[in-house]
Amino acid sequence: MWQIFMLTTLLALAGCKNGGGEYSQSVSEYATMQVAPVNKTLSTQYPAAIQGKQDIAIFPQVTGTITRLCVNEGQAVKRGQVLFIIDQVPYQAALATARANMEAADATLATAQLTYDSKKELFAQNVISAYELKTAENNLLMAKSGRAQAKAQELSAANDLSYTEVKSPSDGVIGTLPYRVGTLVSAGMAQPLTTVSDNSDMYVYFSMTENQLLGLIRQYGSKDKALQSMPAIELVLNDRTTYEEKGTIATISGVVDASTGTVSVRAAFPNKNGLLHSGSSGNVVVPSVYKDGIIIPRAATYEVQDKVFVYKVVDGKTHSTQVSAVLSIVIVVVGIIGLFTLPVEQYPDIAPPTVQVYTAYDGASAETVQKSVIAPLEEAINGVEDMTYMTSSASNAGSAEITIYFKQGTNPDMAAVNVQNRVSKAAGQLPAEVTRVGVSVNKRQNGMLQIFTLHSPDSSLDENFLSNYININLKPAILRISGVGDVQVMGGVYSMRVWLKPDVMAQYKLIPSDVTAALASQNIEAATGSIGENSKEAKAYTMNLSDCRF
Repeated sequence: MWQIFMLTTLLALAGCKNGGGEYSQSVSEYATMQVAPVNKTLSTQYPAAIQGKQDIAIFPQVTGTITRLCVNEGQAVKRGQVLFIIDQVPYQAALATARANMEAADATLATAQLTYDSKKELFAQNVISAYELKTAENNLLMAKSGRAQAKAQELSAANDLSYTEVKSPSDGVIGTLPYRVGTLVSAGMAQPLTTVSDNSDMYVYFSMTENQLLGLIRQYGSKDKALQSMPAIELVLNDRTTYEEKGTIATISGVVDASTGTVSVRAAFPNKNGLLHSGSSGNVVVPSVYKDGIIIPRAATYEVQDKVFVYKVVDGKTHSTQVSAVLSIVIVVVGIIGLFTLPVEQYPDIAPPTVQVYTAYDGASAETVQKSVIAPLEEAINGVEDMTYMTSSASNAGSAEITIYFKQGTNPDMAAVNVQNRVSKAAGQLPAEVTRVGVSVNKRQNGMLQIFTLHSPDSSLDENFLSNYININLKPAILRISGVGDVQVMGGVYSMRVWLKPDVMAQYKLIPSDVTAALASQNIEAATGSIGENSKEAKAYTMNLSDCRF
C-alpha cells in the first residue's frame, strides 16, 4: 500500500506546479536495486478461434422436400454415410422416363441400321441410287445421335436420383440441423443443411502483429526456420483451463492485412478425446525465450502513450530514462525504484489533450441525435489539426457528446479554438432546436480528479435546493481554480415538466410546438421603461419597471 501512496504523492506534487506556489520537500533515502542481464522465458497470449481440420457445409444438389433425417446433431459419421433423404418419387419417375426413351432410341437405331444395310446391298446391285443410300446413312447417324442423347438423359436422371440421398463427404461430427422433415430445400439455398466437421485434429487461428512477426524472423533467421524451431504452444480454453495436449504452429500468412496490420497464424492441436469443438474460442499461449534481458520492476516504470520510462539512479541522482521496446527487456511486477528529489519539470505529460463538444436535442432519441447532430459535427471536426482520434455518445435524453483527442504536446487552447471553428461550419446543418440551445466546446480531461458531496444534516434542504446552491455559490469558484476544466453537478435542478394529453391536443388541433410557443410568450422579461429620467426637477428618482409574467 505504501507504494501506491508514494505514487499518488508524486502525482499530487505534479498537479501543484500549475498553482504557481513554491513548496518545500524533505530529502529521504530509499532503497535501490541493481539489475543484471539474465535469461527469461515469458509467455504471450493471443485470442484464438478454434475450427475443425475440415468444416464442410452440406448443401442439397436437387430440389425437393426432406423425407427422412438419418443423423442427429453431434453424431459422429463416416465418409459416404447417408445424412438426409430428399423426396425420390419425381426423380424415380424421371429415371424411368429416361430409360424408356433409351429403349425407344435403341429400337430406332436398330431399324435405321437394318434399313442402311438393306440399302447398301441394293446399291451394290445398282437397284437404287446413291441418293437413297446416303439418306439411309444419314438416318442411321441421326439414330445413333438420338441414342447418345437418350443415354445422357438416363445418366442425368440416375445422377439426380442419387443426389436425393445426401451423404457425408468425409469422417467427422454433425453440426446443427436447422431443417426438419417436410422442409422444401434446393441447391440455391443460403443456409446449409448441416456442417460436417473433421475434428480429429483442430486448427486454431490467431493473429500476430507485424512487429511480433518481425521479431520472430530476427530471432530465428527466417519465417521457415521460426516454424521449425518454435517451441510447442498451449491452448487456454474458454473456461480458463489449459488444454492437456500441446500444439505446434503450422503456418504463418505471408501477407500483412493492411486494415489491421496483422498476419494470420494457424496452429494444430490433436483432439483425441473430442474436447475441442469447431466454432469455440480460447487463447493461444506462445512461449518466448529472452536471452540477456534486464528484469525491471513494473512499479518502477510508467507509460506515456506506447513508450515506457524508468527511474535510473546515477551518482545519487534520479534520471528518467526510456526503456527500449526490444525483446531483450522484460518488465515484471516487483518493487519500486525512485526518489522524490526529481524536479517536477522533468515529469512528462501523461494524458493527451482533449476537447469536448456537448449539445442537446430535447425530445430526440439516441438514434435521431446520432444521425442529425453527431454525424454532421463529426464530419466537420474530422481532420482538425493534430487530432489523433475522437469518440462520441448519444443518449435517449437528447444529449450529444463528442470527445476529440490530440497529439501529446498540442496546445489545448489552440485545439479548442480549432474545434470551435469546425463546429461553427457545421452549425447550418444542425436542427434549429440544437442551434437555439447552442453547442459548447470545452478543453477538459475525461477522468474525474475528485468527487465530493453536499448534504443537509437535518434533511431540511432537498436535493434541488442543494444543487441550486452548488451551481450559484460553489461551481463558479471551483471553475476559477487553475487546471480545472469542468465541474459536473450530479443532482436535481429547478425545472418544470409539462405533460401533454394527446387526445385533448388532437381535439384542439394543437402540436407540441404550439404549447412551447404559448409558454415562451408568457415567460418573458420586458423592459417597460423608467420614471423620472427626463424630468426637469433638480431631484429626480429613477425607478426601473419590468413586466415578468408566467
